[in-house]
Amino acid sequence: MKYLTLSLMLLIFSGCTYDFWYRDFATPKEKLQPPKFHLLNLGMSKTEVNNALGKPDQIIGGKKVEGKFIETWEYHRFKAIEGPDKLAERYYVEFTEGKLSAYGASGDFKQEINIKK
Repeated sequence: MKYLTLSLMLLIFSGCTYDFWYRDFATPKEKLQPPKFHLLNLGMSKTEVNNALGKPDQIIGGKKVEGKFIETWEYHRFKAIEGPDKLAERYYVEFTEGKLSAYGASGDFKQEINIKK
């Protein structure tokens, strides 16, 4: 009985340090961090970027500029809060003719390269 009481008291007091009930089950933990841009190199293929960062949250679209096809992918970072998580930041990855030409957070300086044939 003594050990049962002690175990119950430990369980109750450990609940004060970590509130299991408010743990976020909806958003994967990797979506709570920014994308791992340190793994990218300008000129990488779409497959290499997909392997480094994972599947994009959205493919924003594509356009043709000066005869070159440009495609933009979007990644999201969420802020964990009670209830539905909040979209904290958007990150863009841009490809020119299938090669990584720019990446960065929305509104930040984009690292760019001119891709020539």
